[in-house]
Amino acid sequence: MATLLSGYAAAADVPFRSPYTAPQPETVVYDWTGFYIGANAGYGASGNSKARTSFDDQAGPHHITNSFTLAPTGWVGGFQAGYNWQFDSNVVAGVEGDWQWTDQTDSFCVGNNGICGDLIQGTLTGERKLQWFSTARARVGWALGDWLLYATGGAAWGQVKTNMNENCPIGCGPTLLVPDNSSAIFTNTKAGWVAGGGVEFALGGNWSGKLEYLHLDLGTVSNTLAGAGPYTVTFSSPVRDNVFRVGLNYRIDYRPMDGLRY
Repeated sequence: MATLLSGYAAAADVPFRSPYTAPQPETVVYDWTGFYIGANAGYGASGNSKARTSFDDQAGPHHITNSFTLAPTGWVGGFQAGYNWQFDSNVVAGVEGDWQWTDQTDSFCVGNNGICGDLIQGTLTGERKLQWFSTARARVGWALGDWLLYATGGAAWGQVKTNMNENCPIGCGPTLLVPDNSSAIFTNTKAGWVAGGGVEFALGGNWSGKLEYLHLDLGTVSNTLAGAGPYTVTFSSPVRDNVFRVGLNYRIDYRPMDGLRY
């Protein structure tokens, strides 16, 4: 009996141990804060912008205007750089600048009397091309882990090249029977605004990819071609663009943060 009681007493002296529970893995939270640089490529289309020509004969009563559509399209490609700040919540704010090469081009042919190939009043032919554009924008987004949905907007600049050729086989306006073929190339640098949005997603390590849409409005270009006779032809066209592009960013200051953020 004494032996049995001593056994119970020894068992009572053994401390109670709870069952073993494996530690839970730490949750890794993606942090969008930091500088980044990158490259992009895509396609741009202006839509059907209303262009206008005006034929003015200073020696006679002629003043003829024509309206038509231009829809320059083409590839775009360039570089971007920026900085993001992610706050304690899911809100991400940042700034970004970019420069884009583009070959968005469309040609036109309109007679001074509205008919392409007009032998009496002549025909204006040409080409309008957006050669490059750049933007300086703010970005505001909502982070969903390693995905970022954002809106963006700011200022834009671009260069437009316009070729104009006025062909009058038998002379324009009062210069009948005096054939005229006048041409010129005009280059205009315009400023305007840009707005759009996109989604960016982590690819691992320093890298992220993005899909983005931008709408640019650079105002209107207007150029006047002087003919051999006492007349001028003015061409004007709004410069708008819808850009769809994909991009790849590399974050320069990639670093762990307290073992929880990267």
